[in-house]
Amino acid sequence: MVNTLSTREKGKMPNRKTRTASTKQRRRYYRIDDLIALSYDIVPDHKVSACIDRFFNAPPERFTLVSDLHSIDMLVSSVRSHIRHDLPDVATYLEAINQKVERVAQAVVADEERFLRQPIRPVNLSAGGIGFRSPETIAPGRYLEMRLILLPSYAGILTYGKVVFCRHESKVDADFPYRVGADFWLIRDADKEVLIQHVTGKQSAPIREAPSE
Repeated sequence: MVNTLSTREKGKMPNRKTRTASTKQRRRYYRIDDLIALSYDIVPDHKVSACIDRFFNAPPERFTLVSDLHSIDMLVSSVRSHIRHDLPDVATYLEAINQKVERVAQAVVADEERFLRQPIRPVNLSAGGIGFRSPETIAPGRYLEMRLILLPSYAGILTYGKVVFCRHESKVDADFPYRVGADFWLIRDADKEVLIQHVTGKQSAPIREAPSE
């Protein structure tokens, strides 16, 4: 914001690159109330380093299959745009193949035993963090290994969060009396983009579904 104001003070309009970066930054902080499959484990302090190593070096797994496919889509999005412009029939065919692959990936994730054990719970979600209710207190500063499955896409995201607050609110939900907020501390850039697309898509859905006057 400071950079934008200083640019205007000089009598110059921000260029396209500046506007794009500003838009991406705003999208990172869009928040929605949502229902997702969520599980988490509190990471002991002495295991944080090992978790970092596993995060960057572990091989792909079925849980993140859909989000991995979305990452590949984003890498080839510019090529796909050229094909759509120059060869629309080929683009339609490739899009159909892409949808078939995504349906198979969704079925694989839905059948994943780990997913079947994950409860669907209400959360407050953004690309930068998550808020959720917990049956137990979690001290601020603790690290969480978190597995999110976004619905209805079944995009699975493995991330590490750092708890920023934990509030006791037993009057809201006696079974889950603690309100926890965590920042995503370790998350792949591609997964962050998947979250941004999910959040903005959910935000715009009520607008698309609103009846016209």
